[in-house]
Amino acid sequence: GNLAGQRAAGLQKRRQKEQVEFEAKRARIVADNERSKQNIGAKFSGGDGGASVAERTFREATVGLVTAEDFRRAAEDAKGGRKKKENGGEGAAAPKTEDELEAERIRREKKSK
Repeated sequence: GNLAGQRAAGLQKRRQKEQVEFEAKRARIVADNERSKQNIGAKFSGGDGGASVAERTFREATVGLVTAEDFRRAAEDAKGGRKKKENGGEGAAAPKTEDELEAERIRREKKSK
């Protein structure tokens, strides 16, 4: 009689331990699935959350540049824009719209072909 009760109590403890482990494993799987649902930009933002508007605009403008010369020219344009803004903002170019940036990217792709 008593032996059966001890065995049952031991099995009950083991079952509770296994259930706790199962719940922890299940929670880990759910968390992994949630993380995998994030878009690629959220996973690999590159830590540019604090990047200035000018820096982000420069990065967008330089995507798809084919030659180092194109990149240097874009960098010089960006530096020139910053200097103009520092000198009172006269002659600073208006920020480009997404449509203008897209049109430039398409022109660069056509040139490279």
